[in-house]
Amino acid sequence: MSRSAGRVLLVDDMHDDARLLAQLLAPLDANVLVARSAAEAIGILDNETVDLVVTDLNMPDVSGLDLAREVRGRLDVPAVIFMTGSQRPTDRAAAFELGAVAYLQKPIDVAHLIGLAREILRERAEARMTDAANDNHPPSVH
Repeated sequence: MSRSAGRVLLVDDMHDDARLLAQLLAPLDANVLVARSAAEAIGILDNETVDLVVTDLNMPDVSGLDLAREVRGRLDVPAVIFMTGSQRPTDRAAAFELGAVAYLQKPIDVAHLIGLAREILRERAEARMTDAANDNHPPSVH
């Protein structure tokens, strides 16, 4: 997968954790952007198109759930994976109601996260190729 094939936005208020996780996601060979808050993530999303948002659930300024609500309102909606230490079933249910593709308990199983992310990035790349092919061959009118 080339670097242009996928973009991941990693959101975690714990800067060292975010930096380490970004390094651990290197096998994806994707462009990994890091935000230290939901507000910073929203700023990035205002200027960048991403395929996947991997976000912490509990952050001080805006929660990961609120970030997912913001993401859902966008034209090109990225997939969302939540990371959390929360054991509350209501948080898990809310995440999936907002369209989360996964809800991962901390400590994160990095191999599992990479597998999920790789599949999402592959599906998004295939969808882009299909869209591009359809744009190049408009339907004929009879």
